[in-house]
Amino acid sequence: MQFIKVRGGLPNTSYRITHDKTCKVAFMGGSVTDGMGASAVKGGWRTRVLNYLQETYPTVEFEQIAANMGGNGSQYGVYFVRQFVAVKQPDLVFIEYAVNNAYDGCSDADTLWMHYETMIHTIRSENPYAEIVLAYVSDSQHRSKDIIPVLELIADKYQLPSLNYYEAVMHAMGDASNWNQYFIDGVHANDNGYAVMAGVAKELLEHAMQTSAETYQKAATPKAQARLQSEAKALITSTLDPVPPGWEKVERFSYAGHHYNGCIQTTAKDKPITVTFNGTDFGVLVEFAKDAGVLEYTLDGIAGTLDCALNYSNPKARMLLKNGVDGEHTVVMRLVSGERMAIAAFLLNGTVLSVR
Repeated sequence: MQFIKVRGGLPNTSYRITHDKTCKVAFMGGSVTDGMGASAVKGGWRTRVLNYLQETYPTVEFEQIAANMGGNGSQYGVYFVRQFVAVKQPDLVFIEYAVNNAYDGCSDADTLWMHYETMIHTIRSENPYAEIVLAYVSDSQHRSKDIIPVLELIADKYQLPSLNYYEAVMHAMGDASNWNQYFIDGVHANDNGYAVMAGVAKELLEHAMQTSAETYQKAATPKAQARLQSEAKALITSTLDPVPPGWEKVERFSYAGHHYNGCIQTTAKDKPITVTFNGTDFGVLVEFAKDAGVLEYTLDGIAGTLDCALNYSNPKARMLLKNGVDGEHTVVMRLVSGERMAIAAFLLNGTVLSVR
């Protein structure tokens, strides 16, 4: 249990497996949770954990809820947790966002508390019995070093088990000169690295089953200390009807299109899209790619830009308004350079009034 903090444990998960013979397991995280770098046969830590559960408890029906999305941190999780995870009422949720939070510059304590408490409270608003595990990943530069201590404080408050995958792999590695034996690059593991991560998760699950609960009880969910994004949601643009002039629905949206049934896209530089909403926060899930351009926007008349050029294709959640005045706002967006702009979702803490 060297890389595990059990805290409140997983009594409800144990109960569901032992008594109800059914368990929904959800995964929220980035490309490491997606399993990038793993072989197709053995899979990443997520696949290995599911295989372990199914092989160990063959009479139990396990359902996977895969809400992982490469290249994104907990900001993405805030806006997709309700519709991708919470409404499906999972019994057990793994959340792994530490390293992508570092890449996104989301490392201040206030933001981390707001993101994680929003996800915890949203999940438990749909299923107050749900149990949540925090998993920590870092990279060769140890960029998560200032983030993990904050997440540990959150885990302490809510008595959530935590798994330090990074330290476990470092321990197995023994010396940094052996990095390539466990990773394909600076952050993504290979089969050896994922086997170590999955081993840590298995150890937690084995401990949970050895202390099997005889009752099924609501999880302790203290009052949040952060300002929760209680109305956080994503408007999936493939559901728009009609689509604004100059924009069209396309199936392609990076490798993640299946999550959103495509997106809306424009190649025209004179076709703005206007969103009016009530709320405090607004953002977009856009495709960053080699041929993606610059999104110019005005929000209540204040101008800004978002450069979406990247040497590989990846969806990114980017906020254009944070902690705004609660009320009606208008954002106008247009492509001003580059070949195209693809938007899979509008992210907001509030309600969309119109898209035109």
